[in-house]
Amino acid sequence: MSPVPAPGMLHIETMPLNDSDPRIATFTTSLLVGFIEGACLAALRPYLAPGVTSGVRLELSQISAKPLGAKVTAIVRLIAVEGRKLTFRVDCRDEHDVIAHAVHERVTRNILAARARRDEAIDNAA
Repeated sequence: MSPVPAPGMLHIETMPLNDSDPRIATFTTSLLVGFIEGACLAALRPYLAPGVTSGVRLELSQISAKPLGAKVTAIVRLIAVEGRKLTFRVDCRDEHDVIAHAVHERVTRNILAARARRDEAIDNAA
């Protein structure tokens, strides 16, 4: 793994909108949020091990709905690194127009320390 990326890092993630689930007719907000978070995690993959960051904030403007069967692309830019906080700008679009703009913040964390705190809390609750 390389050190934390610098502002300006760019990552592009594309996903076909699977229409195999008959209960879902459009690319819903919840699917969009998951796609944005997943794209930011994919951008960090060359730099940080899985589970080293946690999402702490997502500001989303959804501009248009898309039917399933389309292909969505997220353009992820790391716009700031402030201590443990990483801030991303994400623009999502399909083949024709913009779907959404988002700002997503993630913080790095010490997994071993977090697990120790969790285990201690479990032990104290018992």
